[in-house]
Amino acid sequence: NTFSAYLGTILEIAEVSSLLGLATYGSVQVIVVALGVAWFYEAAGRRPLLLASSVGCCISHLVICATFIVSVKELAVVGSVLFIASASIGLGSLSFLYASEILSDRVRGPGMSLAVVAFWLSTFLLNLFFPTCLAHLGKQLTFAFLALLSALTAGFVAKFLVETRGRTLLEIESDLKSG
Repeated sequence: NTFSAYLGTILEIAEVSSLLGLATYGSVQVIVVALGVAWFYEAAGRRPLLLASSVGCCISHLVICATFIVSVKELAVVGSVLFIASASIGLGSLSFLYASEILSDRVRGPGMSLAVVAFWLSTFLLNLFFPTCLAHLGKQLTFAFLALLSALTAGFVAKFLVETRGRTLLEIESDLKSG
């Protein structure tokens, strides 16, 4: 959500048409989410998609960071499209499905509420601090920091998340308990 809110700003800083960027954003997101729902979620599994999504977001932030280092404005478009596709296939849409699959009926309501609050709180904080980071850290460090956050997310997914596709809640709970 933060990326979509500031995509126009990112592309303007890179001297790329924000209209082109916003049209690309909408098109890529619709296609990727439709493919995700129709095929990827069941074929690839949740954990691999969340991991690929996190790594893709990290790479996209590094590509956007590189835009401002080497002054190749087309990299901003490539990085933006990669981010949109990466976030849409996993972190943006799949995280709530994943949360609902690992929570038992007893705690699913409060657990999903907590997940939604955490999502919107992090979105709020990113939206609040993104302009400040750009102003005080500069373009390169801001996107390098976002890449670091995405890398930490990938590490979290790799270490702590278990696959849920095609598994019962008892099997999932057993994996979570065994570490």
